[in-house]
Amino acid sequence: MKKLMFILVLLVALISQSFAGFDLLWYKNIPNTTYIYTVKFSNNSKMILCETDGTNKIYSSTNGELLFDSVPANYFANFSLDDSHLIVPKDNKIIYFNLSTKKDDSYFEISKDTINSLILSKDQKYGIATFRNGFKIWDLVSGKIIRTKMITKDSASMESYYGIHGFIPEQNIVLFSETNKYFNGIDPKGNIKYKYHKKMNLFDFTILDSIRNIYDKIEDWDNFQYVNIYSLSNLGQYICYSYIGTDMIEIYEFPTMKLISKFNLFATYSIRDLKFSSDDKYLIVAQGSSGDNLTQWEVETGKLVNQRGPASYNTLDLSPNDRYIATSGGNTLVSLRIPTTDITNPKENQEILYPNPTNGFVNIKVPILAELKITVNNEIGDIVLIPKFIQTDPNTISIDLNRLVNGIYFLNLTANNFNQTYKVIINK
Repeated sequence: MKKLMFILVLLVALISQSFAGFDLLWYKNIPNTTYIYTVKFSNNSKMILCETDGTNKIYSSTNGELLFDSVPANYFANFSLDDSHLIVPKDNKIIYFNLSTKKDDSYFEISKDTINSLILSKDQKYGIATFRNGFKIWDLVSGKIIRTKMITKDSASMESYYGIHGFIPEQNIVLFSETNKYFNGIDPKGNIKYKYHKKMNLFDFTILDSIRNIYDKIEDWDNFQYVNIYSLSNLGQYICYSYIGTDMIEIYEFPTMKLISKFNLFATYSIRDLKFSSDDKYLIVAQGSSGDNLTQWEVETGKLVNQRGPASYNTLDLSPNDRYIATSGGNTLVSLRIPTTDITNPKENQEILYPNPTNGFVNIKVPILAELKITVNNEIGDIVLIPKFIQTDPNTISIDLNRLVNGIYFLNLTANNFNQTYKVIINK
């Protein structure tokens, strides 16, 4: 019996270890809320915006402290570049909500129709919004509409849905989808059947003419056979499709649409959200329902890199520095850290960095010393120290970390083509 219990405990430990790819920083249940719809990091990675079925809130990404309560938010809300405002579509307007005063500083009308979706360029020079008859692009500085694209609706279509799935002005990329709903007969039980024609086109940003068609299919929504999520990578190198009714994800080179990789997840009907890393190397996937996993995949190989579960993950966002994940399940907000391949584990590299843990000074063996720069970051990515260091032998330096309090830090060393990050523990 004791042997059986030992085996069971060992099995549970092994399973838990296999799911521990992401480091848990903190989690908390949001009061007076049953469901979190979206999460979004601020540009400095220090705040997390939560859209809920209760009041929308902003939390500290460091420790989960509530920073702002009852803020306007929806799926398309964005932080301003300096994180002082929220940019939020509301009815037919774009509002700029001041987080300090908790008031709308300004707003401007996009159209007479309700805004259906909104996406901003990375530099926030431009915004693009869809509405009932097409989409418009405006200059965020002046607030003026600079381009409008009207879509001619198919007269046979019962309803039309439009979406923007990618917007990179410097590459002249606007990725636009159009879905039309049609009557498709009556089933044996007397229920009306429908069919859906989905098209995705690549538009030229400057003239809004369609360059090429990316996707064009009749989809069977009644039997759950359709593309659920499109995602254009941050650098515009890839586009990702996830299919509802299957556990499959496909990644294509963009815009050639050459298949790069595809992989199966852990359950059907479970893909909830996905995000590319800023360098387009990785894809993070959130699975809820029967999937109950958070996973990180290499884009070009389809290799599973990190995994965490079992728990239901319904939404996610990746911090701008690619080091942290905000995700949710039900009314629980979760903050995770991504272990990266360029961060050196202290236990495995005592000959390179020593002593570790340290009470003040560390020695590091480095292959190059010319023009070497060192910064120290804390666990949320803030630079907390630019340390002094001296060369102690031809390939070793001693770094003074005495100003740091106890905790975990990351030493970033750069010089010409050399770039390495070391994890160090301060324990005085």
